[in-house]
Amino acid sequence: MIRIEEFVDSMKPRNAKERKKLINTISHVGVRREGEHYLIMVPKGLMGIPYEGDLYTLPMLMHATPLKVYEKSYRRYAAFTQDEYGRYWLRVTHDDSAYDDYQQVFFPVRSEHEAADIYATVGTDTMTYFWGDYDEMIVPHFRANEGTYLYLALKDMQMSQEEMFAYVIENNVLI
Repeated sequence: MIRIEEFVDSMKPRNAKERKKLINTISHVGVRREGEHYLIMVPKGLMGIPYEGDLYTLPMLMHATPLKVYEKSYRRYAAFTQDEYGRYWLRVTHDDSAYDDYQQVFFPVRSEHEAADIYATVGTDTMTYFWGDYDEMIVPHFRANEGTYLYLALKDMQMSQEEMFAYVIENNVLI
C-alpha cells in the first residue's frame, strides 16, 4: 500500500504549505487493480498519465487531429485521430443527457483498419467503460467523463503498483 505522507516526505518539501499542497494533489492519484486490469487515475485538470514514454492529458487526447470520422451527431462522436506524438487513436464519445454525463474513451490503435474494427465492435457504447463488466473492456484505453479523473486501463504493468504511482507523480509538475 502506498503511504502518501512518506512519499511526500521523500520529495523533501521546502515548507509546511508545500507539503500540504503535495499531500492534497497526490492523494487524488491512484493505481489499483480492477478485475483483470490495472487502472491509473489522475485529476484530469491537473495532471497527465505517462503512456509509452509520453505524458497524456485529456485536452491532448480530445484535440488530436481527426483523420476519419465514423459518426458525428449531437450526442455521439467516433473518429480515427492522430495526436501530436504521431500516435493513432479511436476516439469515442457519448453525451448521455439522461445522466448529465459526457463520456469519452480513447483506444490506442496502430492503423485506421484497427480503429474501424474496434468501432465496429464498440460503436459509441461508452457506458461499458464506466459501469460495465471489466472483463468485456478493450484495453488499453483512456477514459474520462464529467467526473474529476482521467483514467488509463491496462492489461498489465511492467512495474509494481507502487513504482507506477511514483512514475506518475514524477512525470507531473506538482509545485
